[in-house]
Amino acid sequence: MTETPLDRLCAHRGVAVPAAGHLLDLAAELDLRPADLLTIAGGAVPAEYLPADPGAAPLIESLPLLRLKVAAAEAARGHARSLAGPPTAGGSPGLPALEAVTFGAVFSRLMQIRNITRWGMAYATSSALSTVARTMRGGVPGPERVALMAATLCLRPDDVEAMAARGTEAPPPEAWVHDHLPQLWAVGELILALVPLQRDQINAVLARAPD
Repeated sequence: MTETPLDRLCAHRGVAVPAAGHLLDLAAELDLRPADLLTIAGGAVPAEYLPADPGAAPLIESLPLLRLKVAAAEAARGHARSLAGPPTAGGSPGLPALEAVTFGAVFSRLMQIRNITRWGMAYATSSALSTVARTMRGGVPGPERVALMAATLCLRPDDVEAMAARGTEAPPPEAWVHDHLPQLWAVGELILALVPLQRDQINAVLARAPD
């Protein structure tokens, strides 16, 4: 078995693990955000990819935002994108490379670079806090939870399964899950659009979102 989440993802997608200095060449090929690819590789994440206001995480986990319907989430995302300026470091030093490049560490950082807290992920996906916490420690939840969490992160569930290296092949998620994925993906895209915004801008987006 290959060792790191990046190794397993590349094997799953049928691409070669890039040589040093060429990691981001994979971003377009795998349709991944550069920040996510850096995170999956366990590398340092530059400040310009990080939330402009990490202290705004409680706003991200607001109940109305995490339960917005697709059309409302898309409208809020458009508003958020209209407020975003060019990427800036925002005074943050960035995040260092992960000390241990495990699935749990990667999953936790994928949440961190979006300003998604454990509570926010649990509420968005109707999961138990303990389930999210176990995933952040490297446990692999059932295929339904993987699909729901992956959609919230705007990642393919099969990619998340591959990175997690589940011991045995998981069955496909139960049918009910598919009804929830478009809404979670739309909310996940909105959360990504909030990453470069300051607190007052996030509040402005939330104020225009329906209750």
